[in-house]
Amino acid sequence: MSDPFRLVLISAWNDSGGGFLHRLFDGHPECFVYPFELQLGTALLHDGFESWFRPKYRWPILPEDLGAASPEQLFELFLDDEVKGCLRGRAASKFREFDLELSMEAWRTQFAARLGAAPRTPERVIAAYVGGLFAAWRNRRGSGREPIYLGHCRSAWATMPYSKCPPGTASRWRAFGPSAACRWCRPPTSGSARTACPSRTEPSLMKRRVLSEPCTA
Repeated sequence: MSDPFRLVLISAWNDSGGGFLHRLFDGHPECFVYPFELQLGTALLHDGFESWFRPKYRWPILPEDLGAASPEQLFELFLDDEVKGCLRGRAASKFREFDLELSMEAWRTQFAARLGAAPRTPERVIAAYVGGLFAAWRNRRGSGREPIYLGHCRSAWATMPYSKCPPGTASRWRAFGPSAACRWCRPPTSGSARTACPSRTEPSLMKRRVLSEPCTA
């Protein structure tokens, strides 16, 4: 792509406020805000932890030979249950009241068009998937000056210890060009006590860490 795809991901463990923070950005004039949780994981993940942390919440595993897969196959790899589930069966979706004028076919078409004939990289595939949704979303009110794509995506840091990122994370972020990460973490000694505690959102319980580099493997 001629310009880096500016993707911002908010990642948080269950009941840590990631979804709430994501919603606060909705309507920001400089952000394309993904409508629901962005679940980029694919069914190609087989690391023995699937039963503990489901693939849809993990960083996407894509085919090694991206050029051999059709756009339709690549599009279907992303599990993304919240958006795709809503489109497949709105009546049964918890988002059935959400005014989302989007069809799977239009999204799939935009994805293929954005992939184009250029050499495929994981960056290009993810950018085409996320960007294609906004191109196909008919009733989204935009400012016309949004440089950033923003989503609530647990897979960014979901399996990261407090001291370092999981193996391979650095190379994944470098694929998207210059990056930085800002983490808000509970004290590691608090365990699940803070999750059950009504005061869990107090700023004094959180620790802010700003990384000048995306991470170190």
